[in-house]
Amino acid sequence: MDEKPGNTGWKAWPRPPTTEAIRDSEKTLLEAIKRSGLALQYASDRLKGKRDVVQRAASKTAMALRFASHELRDDRAFVEDLLRTNANAFFFVGKALRKDREFLKAVVLKNHPSLFRRLSLRERNDKDLAACAVLADPDYVRYTSERLRDDKDLVACAVLSDPDNVRYISDRLRDDREIALAACRSKHYMGLATFALFSERVRFDRDVGTRAVLQCAVCLELVSSELQDDKQFILCIDTRNRISGIRIEFVSARLRDDKDVVLHVARHFHGSLLAHVSATFQDDKDVVLEAVSRKQSELLHASDRLKKDRDVILSALNGGYTPFWEAFVGDELRKDKSLMMDAIQIRDRARDILDESLKANFEICLTLMECDPRCKIPVPLEDPRYESIIKYALEENPHTTILYLALNDDVSSLGALDHLTVCKAVEAEIRNPQVQPYFRRCFEHAIFHCTPIGKEVKYWIDAFSLLSSPFPIYELFMQYSAFPILEPPDVFPNLGWTFRTEVGEPT
Repeated sequence: MDEKPGNTGWKAWPRPPTTEAIRDSEKTLLEAIKRSGLALQYASDRLKGKRDVVQRAASKTAMALRFASHELRDDRAFVEDLLRTNANAFFFVGKALRKDREFLKAVVLKNHPSLFRRLSLRERNDKDLAACAVLADPDYVRYTSERLRDDKDLVACAVLSDPDNVRYISDRLRDDREIALAACRSKHYMGLATFALFSERVRFDRDVGTRAVLQCAVCLELVSSELQDDKQFILCIDTRNRISGIRIEFVSARLRDDKDVVLHVARHFHGSLLAHVSATFQDDKDVVLEAVSRKQSELLHASDRLKKDRDVILSALNGGYTPFWEAFVGDELRKDKSLMMDAIQIRDRARDILDESLKANFEICLTLMECDPRCKIPVPLEDPRYESIIKYALEENPHTTILYLALNDDVSSLGALDHLTVCKAVEAEIRNPQVQPYFRRCFEHAIFHCTPIGKEVKYWIDAFSLLSSPFPIYELFMQYSAFPILEPPDVFPNLGWTFRTEVGEPT
């Protein structure tokens, strides 16, 4: 940014040198240019014509090019090189170069398309120059003159690159079928608002409507009634790789009573489905299952019979555990053991709505541990039933149970376990490459918590003899101060590790 005099915080403009010798000194000028490129105006004619000096001054302050020699300001190669470092210098090039159309096209197309918007109206009315700007960035069609926004070739290029440019084109071209087809063929997404800009005559054209709906399904709202009533066309709409879905309220009334169509739309719908179909489909399990699996709120419009259906409730849960889903699970369903076990396996938060009769159920608690060992079972530690639940879980799945106890810092339960049982679980965890590092860390933590006092040496020898690689053992030793320092020449079996008393590192 150029320096301005008289403002606090700005460096003062360099004062003019007093002698011709100083004005012709390149060293002095370069020092002045470090403060402001405008120092070039006080240089001698020789220095104003020197490329490297002018390049340095204009790179720092674009306006400095104004004081360069006429030869440099009209030198195309020099100016193009300068524009790569400071695009604003374009507005200070020589008059002859500014009138050079090939130079302008090269600048706009290759270097700086943003300069196009700052050109004069006469320059922006040049079709070749505007075409270069649109090729570089289609959005610059908005800065072209009104005459060029009515040029079919230029507009087709801009709309094909980005359909949103339809909002900048003339009304005559919005009524042009070929322009509409170009927008539909674009790789970019064309939304409903963009399609609505075309005239009704174009939107009701079968080819245009077909391409528009296949690209953006919600455009079905604006196409002809003939297309909305075409069963084969509706069944061809696939929105799996698209942003929007099909709105069934814009399908004809005849097709809304066709189960094939309703089932297809249920897999691809947008908005609400069951609210716009007959009571027959609201009570159809196949349709409702598809609808609620895509959108949980469709439960609102399902029949009373299906709102209590086990499969429908579980299908809706796939969309996430929400207060909305919770409201549809009545007291009878909350007492259903198999239903709640399946619900917990889908979303462990389903434990929040367990009936009191199921909270202490052994199988339910074990399922919770297996789904997420970090969450606490609904039976507190001080509850007399807690010990029985842990005992059952250890018999059924000792690996998961030990991880659960470690994650929840249940030191007393860990300490009561046989240390070899823990060691085998740790061995399996350390050898599993897919286990989360956080869980592996908690398994290591479990070893130290359940170390029996007075049996530490025997415990560690047994634990480490189960492991095949010495690396995790040394890592554990370095991380925990509770590790017993063994007197030489104690060696861990099967590993060949001896620990020094004074240092505590392997030899």
